[in-house]
Amino acid sequence: MDHFCSRSVQAKAVILIRFVNPKGLTKDEREDMIRYRAWMTYEGVKKGKDGKRRKHFTIDINSYEITSRKNIKSLIRRLKNAMLCVGHELTHVKQYLLGEVFDYANGDVRYKGKRYKDWEQGEEYFFSPWEIESYGHEIGLFKCFEMKLKEKL
Repeated sequence: MDHFCSRSVQAKAVILIRFVNPKGLTKDEREDMIRYRAWMTYEGVKKGKDGKRRKHFTIDINSYEITSRKNIKSLIRRLKNAMLCVGHELTHVKQYLLGEVFDYANGDVRYKGKRYKDWEQGEEYFFSPWEIESYGHEIGLFKCFEMKLKEKL
């Protein structure tokens, strides 16, 4: 998150990252989890034990994104898909924290002042500007993660 926003903005958020087995989801959720690999949910503003109000986010990642194949010995390679998902979804968290994105009750989305309708239809999802930003950042964030992990090994 340091690449996206200041520490004071980050302090206004709580982010829970979970690895979810798709078998435990409903049929529709399972299909979405397989298709998208992960999703971020904005849970709203909640008051913590310290009395401070923070925006709460949950990132659910398909547990199959952690590669368990025995022939992949490198920790970085085993975590690559999962970390790409984390980077992608953290970009969405940034978009909400900075007020760049807003979801309307009817499914429309406002992104950086422009309203988008029918953005979930077919290819439109992948060409929505907030998804283009997230797909772009996931690679960069993974490369930063990879460099830092190699420094520690």
